Amino acid sequence: MCDVDHRGFGYSRDVGDRHGRFSFIDDLHGLLDYLGIDRVTLIGQSMGGRTALGVASIYPERVTALVLCDTTGGYTDPTIERLRSAQSTERVPLVPSFVGRDPERTFLYRGIQRLALDREERDGAGTGSAPTEIKPVIEHEIPTFFIVGEEDSIVPPPALEAMHDKIPHSEFALVPEAGHSVYYERPNLFNRLVVEFLNRYIFG
Repeated sequence: MCDVDHRGFGYSRDVGDRHGRFSFIDDLHGLLDYLGIDRVTLIGQSMGGRTALGVASIYPERVTALVLCDTTGGYTDPTIERLRSAQSTERVPLVPSFVGRDPERTFLYRGIQRLALDREERDGAGTGSAPTEIKPVIEHEIPTFFIVGEEDSIVPPPALEAMHDKIPHSEFALVPEAGHSVYYERPNLFNRLVVEFLNRYIFG
């Protein structure tokens, strides 16, 4: 398993055309070609879900399984839009219980979040991209797993549950005591859920 830094984040620089997140899908596809990886399981959290679902939608033959955590992956329709618009106006990424018990990791998370928000404000990379399709995921029967924090105020659980209902072969997990970052707030449970899913569809 390996992590990928989107261009402009972590150790990846946004060079050349400087298209920011408009190039994320092509970047990942190009990286797979460069590394000689024919098929891959993709796990996307929040913004990364748009890249993961985007690659699965455009290149479904290369994706063995898909995990989307706290993200619609850029997909929308009237039902999803209605459920998202009904979300709380207070967008809190971490649940209060996590903030109270782990102030150090809360400080780190907020620092990382500021870097991402500063970049969005600087290059306007968060708007304008076309909605992602899920039809190829359905047609190719790509095993898909939706994970969402019970208290996610950014991508509300009903929106992901509605996506789960649209993909017949998908699974859904609602994680208690977690907000928009299940992997960060409940890492042990997140890892267990993902491993169990992969064991059912990839390694089993």
